This record gives sequence, C-alpha cells and structure tokens, in this order.
Amino acid sequence: MAKLDVYFLLSVLLRHNRHACDYSPKYKLSYVLRDKDIIKLTVTKKINDILYKFTLQDSYLMLTQSQAKLCEVFKVDSLKGVFPYKFLHEHNLSYVGQTPGVTFYKGLDDNSPEYKALLKQDLSFKEESLKYLANDLNGLHQVLVKFSKHVFRTHKVDITDSLTIASMAMDIFHKKYYKDNIPLVQKASLYKDIKKGYYGDMTEVYKPYGKNLFYYDVNSLYPFVALQDMPGITCNKR
Repeated sequence: MAKLDVYFLLSVLLRHNRHACDYSPKYKLSYVLRDKDIIKLTVTKKINDILYKFTLQDSYLMLTQSQAKLCEVFKVDSLKGVFPYKFLHEHNLSYVGQTPGVTFYKGLDDNSPEYKALLKQDLSFKEESLKYLANDLNGLHQVLVKFSKHVFRTHKVDITDSLTIASMAMDIFHKKYYKDNIPLVQKASLYKDIKKGYYGDMTEVYKPYGKNLFYYDVNSLYPFVALQDMPGITCNKR
C-alpha cells in the first residue's frame, strides 16, 4: 500500500473532500508514517449522527514475500497469475485480438506453460485485466485470512494490532513469553550504566569468497581488543 495504492486512494478521497457539501460530508483522514511512507490510513465519516470508520494497513510490512510466493506458500485458491504489464497502455484498454507476444510478459518465454495457457485469437485485454485484478485482490485476502487465523490460534494475537512483523513479534513475546523474568530498562541512568559494558565497532553481514584460505574464529575479539591499550602515543581509550 505505502509505495503505490495509497496514492490512488488518497486522490479519490481528497477529490471528494474538495467538492463535498452538506449532503455529502467530508472524510476525516489520519495516517501513520514510516520514512515518509503512509503505512496506515484511517478514514472516518459521520452520516446522520453515525460515525463510520475503516482502516487500511500495508500488508507488505507483515508479509514481505511477493504475492505470487505467498499464494503458493499459503495454498490459496486465487493465484497471482501473469499479466502483460508492458502491453498496458491507454490505447490498448479496449484491445481484442491475438494474445500479446511473450516479450510483454515478465519472466516468461515461448515454452512457459503460463503463457501457452493464455494463447488465443480473441483475447479481451479488458476482461484479462479485470480477471487479473480479481485474482490479485482475492489471493491477498485469502493469504491474510489464513495468516491471521494461524497467528491468533497459535499466539492469541490479532495481526491488525501491529503495523510490522517486528512489532507483532514483540507483542507475541510480551503476551506469551515475558513473565517479568527480564527486568525492563526504564531509566536513562540504568541504560547508560549497561551501555558501558558494550564494546566494539561496526558489524556488517556479507558473503565472503576466496580460494585456498585458512579460516580462524576468535571468540569475543571485539571486547577483548577494546579493553587493551590503543596503539600509538596520542590515542586514549574512551
């Protein structure tokens, strides 16, 4: 949602608000940002003293795999399918004719079963677009329903209470595993005292490559070196 869909939704809602009248009250919009992206959008509207409200959240922050992969993993009925994105153009919206060439489909070739299943002489681009969109929406909905049920049955946590998979993991930890057995750091002075026990520098994760190498693993090298005198005569430990 954050990278694409929310902009289309907001354009419609804001256009309505610009032209709203007494018979069509404005929508009240509130949102949560993350790195300038809207990851949660709440829309409320009052009609005849009744307050209507719905909330949209970015599902990609929960499930970061591609939708095609998610549909496969969760074994849902509506699969992502393939679509000729490169063929999409305002002049082709009403196109009816032979299936577009395989070059219009990403990741397919002439021998791909997915492409062969699409071959026809009277393909309606409008019908194919609507079918693709329906599968896209239904597939994601089925994935989220299965995921939500699994998380609730396993951990008694509602996925809509969290915005990211990390915050949901923390929620699960607090509700299921944390039993006041780990003291919480709630004071700045306590945090600074604990921080004094940490030594080291930048840590990076990468995939090294080499041939005919000898590999040596040293336990706790960072804290060991940090506690030694610094080289040279002008450096001091801090």
